Amino acid sequence: MKRQVLLSLLLVTVLSVPAKALILEHMGLEDLALQSEVVVFGTVAKMESRFDHRSNFRRIVTDVTIEVQRVIAGVADKIVVITVPGGEVGDKGQLVPGAPRFRLGEDVVLFLKRVPDVVEHFSIVGFTQGVFKVVREGGKVKLRQSLRSVMLQDGTPGEALEMEFFLDDLEEKVLRVKTGAQIR
Repeated sequence: MKRQVLLSLLLVTVLSVPAKALILEHMGLEDLALQSEVVVFGTVAKMESRFDHRSNFRRIVTDVTIEVQRVIAGVADKIVVITVPGGEVGDKGQLVPGAPRFRLGEDVVLFLKRVPDVVEHFSIVGFTQGVFKVVREGGKVKLRQSLRSVMLQDGTPGEALEMEFFLDDLEEKVLRVKTGAQIR
């Protein structure tokens, strides 16, 4: 009896400890550019969370609608939709460590791949690595990648390799990769 109680307490304790990091293979800017079909600069216009039918309605995902202001590479319509894990539906919520999080009205640059058979629906290349948030600095648009809740496969904390670019510099580097030139 004591053993069952201890085992139950241990199980509850282990299951209640939240995961703190997602483990990813590191992707530099060149990798992100090569693996993306489309790179867009846009604004988060709408977010809708729902239960995912592919998980027998056990997982929550959020569809994020982006109003495209500028296509950096590839071809995209004025509106693209991405789906990210986590969100809130009614009184239920799921938080996925390392998953990209968005706010209505924020500007972002996204490295995207098309989801087959779904018109203008995309997935993010490199998970959260393919998301750069916009910060205005001295009249210029600066982009920051946030990898705080990510651990890389080699054990490096994600924030150690976060990237930051001005929009014009990122666009130039992405176009160089897409045309086969070396980035420096």
